Amino acid sequence: MEDKSSVSKNDVKKSTTARKTKKAASVYVPQESVYTVEELAAGAKQFNEKYEVVKDALIVAGKESATIKETEKIVKEFKERKVV
Repeated sequence: MEDKSSVSKNDVKKSTTARKTKKAASVYVPQESVYTVEELAAGAKQFNEKYEVVKDALIVAGKESATIKETEKIVKEFKERKVV
């Protein structure tokens, strides 16, 4: 029979830490939705822009799909770029 007093506090800490780490790794982190160029252009009013501006900005950026945040950034950069 094993003596229970031989288990140190350090061993208990390690065990508890391992369990906490495993739990933290399984936390669900939702990802942003991705939309096609057509879907984003159709919702151009959300960006306070015209359909053509959103669509052209995404096409020039080489995007076939993007998130709302990406689209906002792309449209802003598209409008602020210098015309040569």
